[in-house]
Amino acid sequence: MDSFLNNKCERIRTVKTQTMKTTKRFEESVAKLYEAFNTGKLNAFDCKACAIGNMLGTGEYWAMNNISIGKLVGKYFMYSPPIHKDYTEEELFNTEKVFLTEWEKENKLESKYSDDKEIQFNGLMAVLNYLAELDSIKSIEQQYNKFKTVIEREKVLTEN
Repeated sequence: MDSFLNNKCERIRTVKTQTMKTTKRFEESVAKLYEAFNTGKLNAFDCKACAIGNMLGTGEYWAMNNISIGKLVGKYFMYSPPIHKDYTEEELFNTEKVFLTEWEKENKLESKYSDDKEIQFNGLMAVLNYLAELDSIKSIEQQYNKFKTVIEREKVLTEN
């Protein structure tokens, strides 16, 4: 019986320490978004520094706009669409829409709130969930924990 329990516990430990399978495009996007978030270069209201701007990594200008001013509802149109080697225009557009929705939820869809780390974090988690869904990735727990360390560090810095 002890041998059975030891073997079962060992298998559980092995499963818990295995990394979740992801895709190359997902990992590359996560790395770029984390770098921007961690270094303070993420800005939802600057097309070169927003979620997509960072994923593109080129510093080139792209733009997204919508017909209903200041709201993320209604009909959208894009001009100067982004070009990414791994994601379609529609996937990129939806990614940015998911990202900006967090500012809308907080009623802070204005550039003066661009550096709000909590909203950035929530927006990035929504983006990671969307990108994971595109690639049938079951969990973003590891990525969540990595991004969460930035928030925790920021809280410590503001408290001191």
